[in-house]
Parts: sequence; structure tokens; C-alpha cells
Amino acid sequence: MGLCNGGDRKQGVDRKEHGQMYQTYEVRSGDRLVGVRTASTPQAALFDYVRSLGCLDEDIEKLAPDVIAWRGAVFRAVVQGSRELQEGESPG
Repeated sequence: MGLCNGGDRKQGVDRKEHGQMYQTYEVRSGDRLVGVRTASTPQAALFDYVRSLGCLDEDIEKLAPDVIAWRGAVFRAVVQGSRELQEGESPG
């Protein structure tokens, strides 16, 4: 599955490719934005990101559909442009 960075695409816009819906996801580690990936699912975006760092699939721990851990670091994928609360943050 050829995943790519969002590049010139509009933020978080859905697109269809080969019958699958793709979205642009922000990859976050804590409150830091560490990457942006276009993928069919949050988990696919996360796997693509950590693989780009040299991670092997067997080294990844799945914590939730949108959260993985690798070498002690926890990564989360959110749809680009969405406003999801971080842990400990209260609604505005």
C-alpha cells in the first residue's frame, strides 16, 4: 500500500483511491506533531510513520486503533485539522 505525505492536499480531506477512502492524519507523540501521513486508517498512518524511522512490524505494540507504542514512545494518529482533546485537557 503506497502511503504518502499529504503534500499539496487540503487538510483532512477524504479522497478515494482504488475503492478505498483515504484521509490525512497527524501523527503525534504526546502533544508534539511528529509527522503527517495519508492513509486509509489511523493505524495504517502510524505504521507508515514508524516504518519510516526503521521500525519493524514485530517491534510495534498496538494499544488502540489510533495508538501504537514503539521503543517506549507512544504515537497517536488524529485526522488532520480535527480538535481532539489531549489527556488532561478540559473542553474549552
